[in-house]
Amino acid sequence: MATGTNVLPRDSNNSQNDVIASKRSVITNYLLAQILPSVPRFCINAICNVSTHPFGGVNYEWDLTPGGTPQTATIDPTSSDPTLVTISFASEGHDVDKAGITAGELKISPSYQCNIVENAVGTNTITVTQRLLVGVYVMHNGPEYTYQFNAVDKTITDIYTISSVGGTRSTLQLTGPETTIVDNSQTPVVDPYAEASIAIDDISENIKRNTAGFVATAFRQAIPLAGQTEASV
Repeated sequence: MATGTNVLPRDSNNSQNDVIASKRSVITNYLLAQILPSVPRFCINAICNVSTHPFGGVNYEWDLTPGGTPQTATIDPTSSDPTLVTISFASEGHDVDKAGITAGELKISPSYQCNIVENAVGTNTITVTQRLLVGVYVMHNGPEYTYQFNAVDKTITDIYTISSVGGTRSTLQLTGPETTIVDNSQTPVVDPYAEASIAIDDISENIKRNTAGFVATAFRQAIPLAGQTEASV
């Protein structure tokens, strides 16, 4: 049987584990403070503008601005739920226009989700899962020229191990991460001669540039427990 210190137990009678478990709130606040500074880069506000011309032309304009504020950034320092930290953000830019027989519509929907979860009791690990999603909808002169796809759909999973430093309980060390990246981003198949193809190509490239910095977390500092104050958000 493997041995070790269960840093974030939900059920334990071991006295050492109980001491560490009593600092669960300190740990969750630490994790939230570590990740929050990087989050605004992935909180993208979208603005869309569509203007049409009576004889067939559609002009698509958009603006993607990183630096938004998460709508949710909470911790659960209790021992009843394995979810330690939850962060989420979503925005949507949308516009539609019609002139005569010409119609156009553009919608860009960025979202970001992060969950930090305690893994099974006894594993001494936590999992940080981040997902960045940017959905796109383009309509050009009717439903037969409608394109809907996820220009970015990337999930990064980081697994960290928590251990005591120097065999003491005054400091905990996060080591790792073991990172897995799943990229389900889509590239739509568009008729290269269709007027919408230029807009879709430009939108896709712009989104990729704005999300290029979406990378794994880097929690590598020690977590001091001695003298810390319990807190919650």
